[in-house]
Amino acid sequence: MNRNMPMELVLRAGEQEIGRGRAAVIVPEAALDQPDLIRTLTVAGIDAAKHSLHALCQIAVVEEEEGSLDALSVPRDEALQVDNAGETIVMPCGSVLLLGTDGSVRVACHEGLRRDRLVKAAHRFCTRFIRLDLR
Repeated sequence: MNRNMPMELVLRAGEQEIGRGRAAVIVPEAALDQPDLIRTLTVAGIDAAKHSLHALCQIAVVEEEEGSLDALSVPRDEALQVDNAGETIVMPCGSVLLLGTDGSVRVACHEGLRRDRLVKAAHRFCTRFIRLDLR
């Protein structure tokens, strides 16, 4: 394994760090109509990345339905950013699901958006495209 590869992703809202994790699903608002806009990221060395992403989305859906999801509402004027191996992915409007380094699930979502719909869109994407290899 390359020692220069990061062992965690970093999720930020503006300059504020929200969390660190091993996997993330980036769901722009437009993905509600165009699911192919959803992006997934995992760190190098994560075992069974596809299954980890699917589990992340499945847990987020269940916790959202139960009202126990660890969610952060982000002001619309702050872009969500995911840092990965020197690359920063910037999303001006949407949601990011993060599988924390400790195995926890955290979601950051821009204010005014239907978080439940974005979480379900991520789950559908991971079920159809990751689990069933329909890309």
